[in-house]
Amino acid sequence: MLLLVITIENLVTDPDDDGLRLRYAAVVKAVGDPRGELIDVQRKRQEHPHGDTWRDREQRIFDRHGEDLLGSLSGAWKPLSHPAAPVRLEWHLGFIRTAAFGWPDLTDPIAGDPALVGELLCHRSGALLQHLVLAHLSVDRFGYFQDAIDLLASAAAPPPLRSLVVGDYLVRDAQGFFANDLRCDGFPWTRLGDPGAVWSRYPTLRDVRLCGGDVTLERPVNLPQVRRFELCTFGVSPSDLRLLGRATWPALDRLEVWLANDTEFGKAPCNPKTSCASCPHWPDGHRGCDISD
Repeated sequence: MLLLVITIENLVTDPDDDGLRLRYAAVVKAVGDPRGELIDVQRKRQEHPHGDTWRDREQRIFDRHGEDLLGSLSGAWKPLSHPAAPVRLEWHLGFIRTAAFGWPDLTDPIAGDPALVGELLCHRSGALLQHLVLAHLSVDRFGYFQDAIDLLASAAAPPPLRSLVVGDYLVRDAQGFFANDLRCDGFPWTRLGDPGAVWSRYPTLRDVRLCGGDVTLERPVNLPQVRRFELCTFGVSPSDLRLLGRATWPALDRLEVWLANDTEFGKAPCNPKTSCASCPHWPDGHRGCDISD
């Protein structure tokens, strides 16, 4: 039948086409795939957001078919709205739309496992991933992101990722409430590493935010759809900053670069005005502007 030509690859080309997902559900239900039922139930949840019936039925699907639907992630994840969990997910019609790894409270962080990022990228449920947050990943007392970045760059079938946040931190204010602020007082002891291999694999990126103590920019930035790019660090060299200034991003609307001078990671302090003033691709209105810590 004609419906059998609908594959995940078709969905990747247009992840916003809910009608195509519903037709895909009809295909996979015919062969006993629980994802088809999950798509139908999650559509009912959209139509009846305040009822418990469809939410409970969705949970029963995860209870019965968690291994099929998520593999090794099946027992590790919580909803995106969960207050604190190492893996938080948002589903949309049978597939994960948003994934966040690690809980970013700097006073009491919960580290996500970088290997789970690779598990998600290899799994069918992550095939339509659009938003990825690497909030806090750790292999020692430092937050360390390079392993997860390498897994992201080497994915066999990159998802249609639209936003990427590496280093996401919640800071408690004087009253003890959380505030999400990349410009926190004192940069976290984190190592962002080199995200350069990601750019060519994810041309669909529209929003990129990098925050941490050490970042390396050794490859040209070519992001044809990116509209917002934010870098917050004390560990970038002048040559890396100049490379960022020569980036190709024709759709860019907003650029934020927050810098602080620090030699802890062996990089000389940079002067952002002299590093960026001669960059030919620095957006109009930004070239040579004041960049503060």
